[in-house]
Amino acid sequence: MKINEHMINGKSELMEVIGQHNPGDKIAVTISRNGTDINVPLTFLSENEDKGMIRENRIIIHGATFEPITDAEKSKFRISSGFKITRLENGKLKNAGIRPGFILISVDRKVIGTAQELKDALTSRDGGVLIEGIYPNGLRAYYGIGL
Repeated sequence: MKINEHMINGKSELMEVIGQHNPGDKIAVTISRNGTDINVPLTFLSENEDKGMIRENRIIIHGATFEPITDAEKSKFRISSGFKITRLENGKLKNAGIRPGFILISVDRKVIGTAQELKDALTSRDGGVLIEGIYPNGLRAYYGIGL
């Protein structure tokens, strides 16, 4: 309905207003859901979103949202660290066959312990990587991903 305080009356007007912003710009978007107006703050991302975005130990990269695993998951699977895919959208990981719930343990046989290590492992290389992980049912899986 609105971007900041500007009323939006159609797709062309929406595209015009959006086109006036740059990566990093913050806007307030007003939408209507079931007759209720909701204000949503948004930040424009760059075209290189696949280079990863870390927020509060959560990382969004290649269409996947990763979160650190819990202590209970560490104990259950007898692993020291890992990142679980909590949301999976179109991207390289989904195209490789990885499913939501997958816990990434290592990339190229290097254990991933922090969000920054995960981001670096999946963005700072050319070619491909070997991803090792485990599913909630205990099934270990390996994927080769071209970057």
